[in-house]
Amino acid sequence: ELPPMNHWVVAECPARIDISGGWSDTPPITYEHGGAVLDIAVLVDKRKPIGAKVRRIAEPKLRLVLNSGGREQRIAMEIVCHSLEDLQDYSQPRAPGALLKAAFICTEIIQYPSQTSLQDQLMAGFNGGFELHTWSSLPHGSGLGTSM
Repeated sequence: ELPPMNHWVVAECPARIDISGGWSDTPPITYEHGGAVLDIAVLVDKRKPIGAKVRRIAEPKLRLVLNSGGREQRIAMEIVCHSLEDLQDYSQPRAPGALLKAAFICTEIIQYPSQTSLQDQLMAGFNGGFELHTWSSLPHGSGLGTSM
């Protein structure tokens, strides 16, 4: 059952410190050699520094918001996807919002590629679109568990 329209669903997590095996669980390494990683989860200033919140919205679009510096900090980037063409760079790691776009595709919320438009897919499956915010109060590139 879908959450009600405009109801936020929030998830937060601790940072991670890699003790051993970092990247060995990432393709193609894991396919060729297997992988095992040992991490420690840690709070930063007694708080979970990484998070996301999502809600259903009436408009059939994806609104992706990346916050800089933490949950309540300024918006660093906002990407609005109105068509499947707006998602085509999901597999390019340096493309703006690629990880968020990939999440919608890999979870099969959005079928890509498809003959059915993004708006039609969202209306048929969810009666609207999604607004997704992500944040991390960790320094960019710190290696503490975020790829945002």
